[in-house]
Amino acid sequence: MLSKRLLTAYLLLSLFAASAEAAEQVWIDLDFNAEMDAWQGDTSVWKLAGDAIQDPIKPSALITQPGSGAIVSLLHEKSLLSNLTSSELFGDVEAHVEFLIPAGSNGGVKFQGLYEIQIRDSHGKEKPTADECGGIYPRAEEQPRYHLIDEGVPPQTNAARPAGQWQTLDVVFQAPRFSPDGQKTKHARFIKVVLNDRVIHENVELKWPTGHAWRTKTEAAKGPLFLQGDHGPIAYRNIRIKPITIAEEVKITPDVVYGHKLGMALTFDVFQPTKRPNGAGVLFMVSGGWYSRWSPPEGALNRFKPLTDKGFTVFAVRHGSSPKFSIPEAVKDVRRSVRFIRHFAGRFEVDPQRLGVYGASAGGHLSLMLGTASDDGDTKSDDPVARASDRVSAVVAMVPPTDLRIAVWDAPESLPAYKGFPALDLPLEQAAEYSPLQHVTADDPPTLLLSGAKDELVPIKHSHLIRDAFQEQNVVHELVVFKASGHGFQGEDRRQAMSRLVDWFEIHLRKTTTETKRTLK
Repeated sequence: MLSKRLLTAYLLLSLFAASAEAAEQVWIDLDFNAEMDAWQGDTSVWKLAGDAIQDPIKPSALITQPGSGAIVSLLHEKSLLSNLTSSELFGDVEAHVEFLIPAGSNGGVKFQGLYEIQIRDSHGKEKPTADECGGIYPRAEEQPRYHLIDEGVPPQTNAARPAGQWQTLDVVFQAPRFSPDGQKTKHARFIKVVLNDRVIHENVELKWPTGHAWRTKTEAAKGPLFLQGDHGPIAYRNIRIKPITIAEEVKITPDVVYGHKLGMALTFDVFQPTKRPNGAGVLFMVSGGWYSRWSPPEGALNRFKPLTDKGFTVFAVRHGSSPKFSIPEAVKDVRRSVRFIRHFAGRFEVDPQRLGVYGASAGGHLSLMLGTASDDGDTKSDDPVARASDRVSAVVAMVPPTDLRIAVWDAPESLPAYKGFPALDLPLEQAAEYSPLQHVTADDPPTLLLSGAKDELVPIKHSHLIRDAFQEQNVVHELVVFKASGHGFQGEDRRQAMSRLVDWFEIHLRKTTTETKRTLK
């Protein structure tokens, strides 16, 4: 079991990592409560519960436990069973659903009430079909009796857990597209479906609704989330849904491998505008607490939209993550990401001399390390990527730690909260080496600092220190302080911060002139 201290560290890491993303990723909790205002349907045949377990005497049934937060369909007479639909309608979404079924039962989750991911007691089946758990349900006819008319799409692997266990379903769904006169111009699509942390579908086009809905229902730009409960006992809980923008004007290339370590791949996602690209690239450091996590790239489209709308190609760079990997290793990783992008600039259709970087919190620290402590590459290396420069031409750092000498665990000034971040368990001598403040020189790229005056996790002192160093070295820079913000920006401050960020890159990554051009091989 995890020690209490390590568990606390992980929780803090998760909060720290989420700080830069919270404003963009707005989840809607479709709660099960006494009012049931998030849902429509005959809720009288569902039971509100704190939990559900499989009946040990009758494995095909469920037993509820007191409380709230879960909803359970218990009745066994099919005529009395009911389905639930969300009160709100959705288009493109990312969704999280947890479910539990007893032996032999089944159900389903239908996006827009039309496109079903099947739920079924399918654990252990070697070759699951599309009507097994996780399958994209086939089309069907109701006459002369209900029967399937195609094979649907089976899951790539059987990820189903045994009956009686809670299971998780995470889905990125793209709604169909329609012309102004109502004609469908693009089919719906399951971008990614993950069952119990295992990918079971990727980029599956849905030419028509599933089941008999393909004959009886009309497709639309928005529709409800549908929870099936009329096929047997089933419990649902923790239903969350996040409206997202899956914009066709941006091409996503996920999981580009830029290096390896300990047999694992280092990857980034690429977001390329298909209309009017400006030829510049911006790297985003996916890092909070020097913890770097993967998430479906489609969910990041809204985050990067202000940049892609202006023609920037965005690279969402992941590094070796704390606590397994240290800050020095994370810095090494992101340096290689710049070298890789520069070496393969033609592949990504970006100008190798017009690369910028930004990030928040630990991502801001890594961005500043690229701005202040980069090099021209190792000309003697056998690796062509290593021979490329890792210099960037513009930096934006939000709420960044700039002096690790006052942050690492051994530092007298280290805050108590920092004990929750294993990455900061770093010797003082290394803290100096990996502090951007220690590397500021006159040839550093233009740097924008965005900070919150009320930041208690990374006090604004960090931004003031490096601002003073930039001033002393005559580095082009600007510090913008948001007086009402702490560690991260919300509402109007967030909008202003993103606007400043985009403007900074538009100014400093415009096509180079003979005065500013540098040779970056």
